[in-house]
Amino acid sequence: MKKTAKSLFTLFAAAIILMSSVQVSLLSAFAANPPAVPQNVTAVSASYNSIKISWSPVDSASGYVVYRYSSLFKQFIRLAVTKSTSFTNTLLMTGNTYSYKARAYTTVNGSNLYGTPSAAVSAQPVPSAPVNLKAVLLTPTSTKLTWSSVSGANGYVVYRFNSTSKAFDNIKTVTSASFTNTGLTSGKTYFYVIKAYQWIISGKTIYSSPSAAVSAPFTHSNNVIRCSTTTSVNDSGLMSVLEPLFEKATGYDLQITSNGSGAAIALGRTGNADVLLVHSPADEAKFVSDGYGIARISFMYNFFVIAGPAEDPAGVKSASSAVTAFQDIASTRSTFISRGDASGTNKAELNIWKAAGLNPNPSTNSWYISAGQGMGACLTMADQMSAYLLTDTATYLSMKSGFGDLKILIDRDDYMKNTYSLIACNPAKNTGLNFSGANDFIDWMTLPSTLAVIADYGKAQYGQQLFFLL
Repeated sequence: MKKTAKSLFTLFAAAIILMSSVQVSLLSAFAANPPAVPQNVTAVSASYNSIKISWSPVDSASGYVVYRYSSLFKQFIRLAVTKSTSFTNTLLMTGNTYSYKARAYTTVNGSNLYGTPSAAVSAQPVPSAPVNLKAVLLTPTSTKLTWSSVSGANGYVVYRFNSTSKAFDNIKTVTSASFTNTGLTSGKTYFYVIKAYQWIISGKTIYSSPSAAVSAPFTHSNNVIRCSTTTSVNDSGLMSVLEPLFEKATGYDLQITSNGSGAAIALGRTGNADVLLVHSPADEAKFVSDGYGIARISFMYNFFVIAGPAEDPAGVKSASSAVTAFQDIASTRSTFISRGDASGTNKAELNIWKAAGLNPNPSTNSWYISAGQGMGACLTMADQMSAYLLTDTATYLSMKSGFGDLKILIDRDDYMKNTYSLIACNPAKNTGLNFSGANDFIDWMTLPSTLAVIADYGKAQYGQQLFFLL
């Protein structure tokens, strides 16, 4: 009897301990905070029958659940559980739209605590873009294109860039991974892209995104292109990225001269440049109307900003506009650095002073300094002298790490949009111009693949886009 009582007591005590342990585990699980909602969730086609879903890591997450919307059940159904921050959904139907959500969970004492699902993202599986596109010049008037076959593709569409419309024209549909383009103009550079396509049951044709653009390596009669550009484009580092890409794609030797827009345009008037890349609209229009330029092709922009010392003695940061800010600088006699070089930036600055009803003169206004220098040099002066100035965003950000307390105080005012244009110089005005090379450069600069490089420039190094596309 005593043994039985002792055994029952032992079992009862063990049960109490077990229940306490379970209660503690449950309390621990419920006491933990659920993981955050996954951010930056994207869904993109990975192939003709697959979609890749990805997201940013969530702090404290033990794993993730991927859900896909079911049209049958009219709700999101669990699709997969993964420890990774991406998942590829395979065996899908080409051209169908699929929607997904991602959800993080945390494991606490063996129990999963789930966070809130992300917003839904959608994508369609489409054929992959062709890769390894190559162009070989067979004769002066024919080019052969080859590329790697795309899985699931029924055929391919060949596109050639149209210099007039600035768009790619569909020139041929083929079923093999090669095409020879004949009847070309000798000495002209042609750019090509390829799209893969697949037919689906509904009768629709589903296309891939385009391949990277290529042109056939060409021995040009004049291999040198003289590009006269602004200091802001050059000082920002953009041209050092684009120059080797252009030379590799076309075989040209691009020789860049960097000045303020006024001096850059002057080189076009004297026949010392083949193509201009400038940002002074009124001067550009006059250059073309005077017959020195063929056409003004505006293709990108950024913004001028007013930068100055962090302590901001003129109170510029609280000004309602660039015009008011300039009035405040003048009324407080705060030091202002002007480029004073007839550049596009200098012209923009003078327009703001004019709108403010002011005309500062360095000979009578000691606070107003006309530097006669490029953008980089003026930024350095402003930083060293605790002065204000008008600058483009791109050059400021490219030099920001070397500044002491020079800060952007006003941006994106109506007066501050800064548009860049390309102009081929007119061979009827000056001899010895590389007119075909200038047009090839303009064509390449306005290719979608080049524009994508421009739009992406600055994001990795400076944390933001420096130039925007028109």
